[in-house]
Amino acid sequence: MSVAETTIAAPRAGTAELADPSAVRRALRRVGGWLHASVRYPGTLIAGVFVALVILAAIRPAALTRRDPYATAPAKMLQPPSAEHWFGTDQLGRDLYSRVVYGAQSTILASLVSLSIAIAVGVLFGVIAGYVGGATDAVLMRLVDVLLSIPGLLLSITIVTAIGFGTIPVAVAIGVASIPTFARTARAQTLRVCSSAYIEAAIVSGVTPAGIIARHVLRNVFGPVFSLALLEFGRVIMAVATLSFLGFGAKPPAAEWGSLINEGRSYLMTSSWVPLLPGLVVVLTVLAVTVLAARSEKELKR
Repeated sequence: MSVAETTIAAPRAGTAELADPSAVRRALRRVGGWLHASVRYPGTLIAGVFVALVILAAIRPAALTRRDPYATAPAKMLQPPSAEHWFGTDQLGRDLYSRVVYGAQSTILASLVSLSIAIAVGVLFGVIAGYVGGATDAVLMRLVDVLLSIPGLLLSITIVTAIGFGTIPVAVAIGVASIPTFARTARAQTLRVCSSAYIEAAIVSGVTPAGIIARHVLRNVFGPVFSLALLEFGRVIMAVATLSFLGFGAKPPAAEWGSLINEGRSYLMTSSWVPLLPGLVVVLTVLAVTVLAARSEKELKR
């Protein structure tokens, strides 16, 4: 084959690759397959319903309860679960179920903000490091290694102590601590894509680096990052609840899952439902998210 024929063939290879379905469409197809398959797996279906209720509570808590989560009633303090108060009442007579429902808003919001920060910065670092390589790769990955060398919870506590307490500072702290996981995944996928023949064909055909990253690298990074985000979501929820339990989250009387557990821990022996029921909701949410993530990952790998 002559040089001219080789030059002509290269752009065709790149063009054929561009004609393939994007990674986003493939991922959406797989998620659709997961939704169809969930009917065959009752556990997955139950987990999906539970997560849907949690998301509804975070978006519109009034749809799940009409009680005021901040209304006190000293005459009804520390009542056990009943038909009137599904989760019982706390030490101030407030309806615990409504406080758990409204607490989902802060906890889920903080978790989503954390994931957004981790994905945005982590993918940026990973793609730049993997595509540029050389000294840039070395510097960025050493920074990621430094973050990885510090336990995530300790790093989050250090950051939130420096920037202040509250729901958003907690979200930022956990998001920064989660960056290395996404950065390493994005870098590995970028290196794999950049070693492919169609990338060389795209370079020969005159596609700019920005075009290669947008059309080839990012769409191939999306699938693994999406799957990782689902797996990380449960861990992030637990981390947000942990920092809130330790007193770094929203200040009382604001309802937040971790702070609800913290407020009720003094009544563990006398009124165990006060700390245990909010804690059970956190555990079930993390478990449900993990079940959905595991099923989604299996569907995405098919």
